[in-house]
Formats: sequence, structure tokens, C-alpha cells
Amino acid sequence: AWYQSRGLGLPEGTESMLDILLNRIKQSSFPEPRERFCSFIFGNGKPQKRNEFFHALSQYKKVDSAGRWMNNTGYKVDNKIKFLHQYKFNIAFENESALGYTTEKILDPLLAGAIPIYWGNPDVTSDFSRHCFINAMDFPSTEALIETIITIDNDDELFRSYQHAACFTNNEPTPFWDMQRLYRFYQQALGV
Repeated sequence: AWYQSRGLGLPEGTESMLDILLNRIKQSSFPEPRERFCSFIFGNGKPQKRNEFFHALSQYKKVDSAGRWMNNTGYKVDNKIKFLHQYKFNIAFENESALGYTTEKILDPLLAGAIPIYWGNPDVTSDFSRHCFINAMDFPSTEALIETIITIDNDDELFRSYQHAACFTNNEPTPFWDMQRLYRFYQQALGV
């Protein structure tokens, strides 16, 4: 979040990002209508699960790949969050699935009002509310996951219910957003 605030021209830190995430429930002014279906922005081509899902979902509608890997747009994204404002969905698969391994991949689409299609941390709902993203790990098959995406794609009201759902359970950020907690950790770790 700290890094992303710079790219959006917001004050450095986590506060402005947190404000965006907390205010989603107020039907904030995300661009409407969404002109594009789904995006895929990656530079690392090794994660096969992610690549396979990209190809499977592309059978339904074109998924725009605007990263270094499998680029089919002819350009690369300069500002990921601004780019995601055009899309209804974003493939937000981590490089691997590991407990506690949650990166910016779920955060970026949430900040842009796109629905993350997430795969990675089996415990991701400890960080984010299950109502604001599609958790690929909840589905028995890729086909079942894609059926749900198609349903949401064809139901504007359902799409907006995800888009404006609270990002955190009870709209309360987890302790990981508390910068004082992080400062105390570094003070203790560094003996300062």
C-alpha cells in the first residue's frame, strides 16, 4: 500500500489507501460502466496454475494481458491501479500458494474497484472479507469458478455488490495496517 500510494499521487503511507478501502461500502465513485472484462498483469511466467487459468477464462471472453508475460495488448501498464479502473475483474493469482503469503495482487484491484479473482494464501480471509473478491480456492474446479465469474459478469447488481463490499470483516482493518505496530516491531528487532 505504501508503494502504491506513490503511483496514484496520494500522500506517502498507508492512510490514503486504507481510506479508499474503507469507503468502498459508501458506493464510492468507481468508473462506470466498466468497459473491459478482465485483466492479467504479470511478468513472471513460471506459475502454471495462473497461466492455465488465464487460458481457460480467455475461452469465455478475451482477457487483456498487459504485463511482460503473455502480453496481448501491445503495451505494458505504467500504473496498475489506474489501468484496472477499466476492468470488471482482475486475475490476482499469487506466484504460489502458501499460508500467510498475501501480496499486492489482491490489493490493487480492490483499490480500483475491480473484482480480484484470487488464488494463493489459503488464509486470505484473515486479511480480507470474503465478500469483496472471488476466492478461487473455494471452488472444486476451474469450470465452477468460471461459471461464477460468468454469472457476475452478466449481473450488474451482483457485480456492484462485490465492488462495494467491505474489504475487511466488519469494515475493520486487520492489525497489519497499524503502522505503529510495524514501528514497534522494527524497534524491537533492531534494538533501537
